[in-house]
Amino acid sequence: IPRLLSELATDLETLPMFLAGSDDAVLVSQQPRAPFLAELRRHGFRIPQFITSETAATGPQRTHGFSRLQPWAWSPDSEAVLEPFVSRQPSLNVVAPDPRCFKKSWSVNLAREWSEKNSQEWLTPSTNLGRTCTEASEAMEWATELLTSGERVVIKAPLGSAGRGMVRALSPSDLPGVRTWMVRTIERQGAVVVEPWLVRLVDLSVQLTVASDGTVRVLGVTRFETDSRGQYIGTLLGDPLRGLDEPLRRALVGPGRGWRMFEHLESLGHFVGARLHELGHRGPAGVDALVHRDDDGQLRLKPIVEVNPRCTMGHVALAVGKQLGRRRVGCFKLIN
Repeated sequence: IPRLLSELATDLETLPMFLAGSDDAVLVSQQPRAPFLAELRRHGFRIPQFITSETAATGPQRTHGFSRLQPWAWSPDSEAVLEPFVSRQPSLNVVAPDPRCFKKSWSVNLAREWSEKNSQEWLTPSTNLGRTCTEASEAMEWATELLTSGERVVIKAPLGSAGRGMVRALSPSDLPGVRTWMVRTIERQGAVVVEPWLVRLVDLSVQLTVASDGTVRVLGVTRFETDSRGQYIGTLLGDPLRGLDEPLRRALVGPGRGWRMFEHLESLGHFVGARLHELGHRGPAGVDALVHRDDDGQLRLKPIVEVNPRCTMGHVALAVGKQLGRRRVGCFKLIN
């Protein structure tokens, strides 16, 4: 793992505490500082037990054991980290989901399936959903076609998160430099996803959880912020419409008393959760979406930007937001 990513993982390893109950345990590399936990406790947060990696490998297990394990995401790395618990308590063993559900190419297929079933005029057209290319020549051809039509282009690796693992081409002159990255990514991951780079006006995310019996629970729809490269900055807590101009508010809410785009995304959450269950995923997941303006000035929703079969910052933000209460607003941010 690159050093910066390893340091980031260490910095953020206490985040699952906001998703845990007081009778849960959070696995960390080192115990959080007592004053840090005391300050959170003073503000009403429940503090779980913390178990260090060293204790997990060599220390005694709790006498009553655990009911289940829930990593941030299932992966070969997380399975290795949790192996000491499984070896002592085999009933905790969980089969990881089909690796396809982690790939952006799978998200593209889901987006097309959803688009075929939903034809509202305020949804983004199918040309904006992306195309999976397994050959660099195919990716170059599609990117060139998009650029020639006046679009800007983003090329994504099938595996990548938080706005990483992608490059942009803003004009045809960028393509020769991008091609090297395409070839290398296809060699490593088997494909790239090519799609128009849409100007984001609002970023939204659906938080859900998938139970073993296939029940999908949509926990909420959050509004989050990204930088110019699409990398995560933070999630708004409380009123998700605050700070938006009136046309954007009307587009999100729609006519009548409902919340048009939010209700659409809640329905989408059940659809995506069912597909994740088919591939063996159990536990939390998130679906990123965005609102953009088309060439005619119309505001449109792209319901599936990507699917994240894991905990997300949105899950953490929802948990933290509950402590604030409904009438208060705030922002959950990662500050460098």
